[in-house]
Amino acid sequence: MTSRLDIHASKVSPAPSETEARALSKARRHQMRRTSGRLLKDERVAKCGRKAIGQAVTLHKADTGHHFGSVETCGSVWTCPVCAAKITEHRRVEIDNALKTHHAGGGIAYMMTLTLPHVRLDSCQSLLDTVRGVWRWMKTGSPWLKAKAKGGYIGDVRALEVTHGANGWHPHLHILVFLEFGTTEAAAEELGFWFFERWSRGVEKRGHAPCSPDAFTFRKVDETEGAAAYLGKWGAAMELTKAHTKCSKNGGRTPWQILEDCQRGSKRDVALFCQYARAFKGARQLPWAGDIRPRYCEEEPLSDHEVAEPKTLPETQSATFHKPLWDEIDRRHLQAPVLTAADEGGQAAVVELLRVHDVQVVIHDGHSLAPNRSVPWLCLDVPKNDPRNIKHTLSKIKEIEFPGDPEESARERLKRAARPRLRVLCPGGGFQSFAEIMSVAARLINKSASENER
Repeated sequence: MTSRLDIHASKVSPAPSETEARALSKARRHQMRRTSGRLLKDERVAKCGRKAIGQAVTLHKADTGHHFGSVETCGSVWTCPVCAAKITEHRRVEIDNALKTHHAGGGIAYMMTLTLPHVRLDSCQSLLDTVRGVWRWMKTGSPWLKAKAKGGYIGDVRALEVTHGANGWHPHLHILVFLEFGTTEAAAEELGFWFFERWSRGVEKRGHAPCSPDAFTFRKVDETEGAAAYLGKWGAAMELTKAHTKCSKNGGRTPWQILEDCQRGSKRDVALFCQYARAFKGARQLPWAGDIRPRYCEEEPLSDHEVAEPKTLPETQSATFHKPLWDEIDRRHLQAPVLTAADEGGQAAVVELLRVHDVQVVIHDGHSLAPNRSVPWLCLDVPKNDPRNIKHTLSKIKEIEFPGDPEESARERLKRAARPRLRVLCPGGGFQSFAEIMSVAARLINKSASENER
């Protein structure tokens, strides 16, 4: 006899596959980025992944999947979930490599967590200022010089995490402390005790209640398993870099969870996220201190924006979207579905996806970023004489004869009158020579003059 539970269980949808989970995660990040941009209209995240640079957006295939090129990138690890995913992964690899090299040389490392008492009325900015100020104060003066010499301190990597719960904003630091080869556990634990005592004293000086020892952790990082219980299966590098992107426990919410709740129309959550964004604007996510970067990193560190910037290598380009089509993709919020379709079925799947959403596409062969190589140009199917019609534009260019030496005057006229209109007609690399550009410019200027005379 089949029980009701068995019947119910047979109707439960199976867990999504790894590919489906990746697609859902990508769509979620893109939607959250759009929400963040809507709330922070004056910040770069409002244009991130949406505004085309020039008259075409390129599509590139990498080992990790497809991505767009020639689009604005904000590089914000605090307010852009898409950029944050790229940046934190890059930083994780950096720290993981440094940690492995450190352990291979006989060094040891500890993961430390510091927090401070707070009340609901404390603003995010005031708590952030307290955390920064106390940490800066801790590492100055003769007490610090004596403590680090005695404890074998080499350097540290510091990450700031903040959540919001019943008692308001809750900031805390995760710090990966690197200690010299030969440092005893007793010396390391004494350094950890010094850190807590010094931190607690600094917090009290700024008007907060005494720190609880129960909230303080100082745990040795295992060479293979990471920082044990609190870190779970992430490992020390993952915990440090992705702390502010994980799901909060104990009833609190991370900024990303608050941002997701903003999508449900909560005005309170909108105010919370904007307060968080203002406080963290310009903050560094992972400052390295001491001697660890020169020891373990051969290359110069990249900025967050450089890490988030898409890698538009000519040899990886697989297609190009003409700007009118890209604008339609953006208007319909189809960036993430287009990338997923490209991952799963290439250009044909992208075209089919767009047609399902009533976006009619025509395909032409066009120039790529690499010389002597063509890629498909996907264009919006518009009336023949519409300036956005790339095929019509190119045919008109071929019909125009370059007039007899108008270069100097045409340059000046192009600057004054024709450039905005030429941008509409120029499909990102469609012109072969300056002569053709001048010819089109002259034609547009003459047409404009005729219209004004009428």
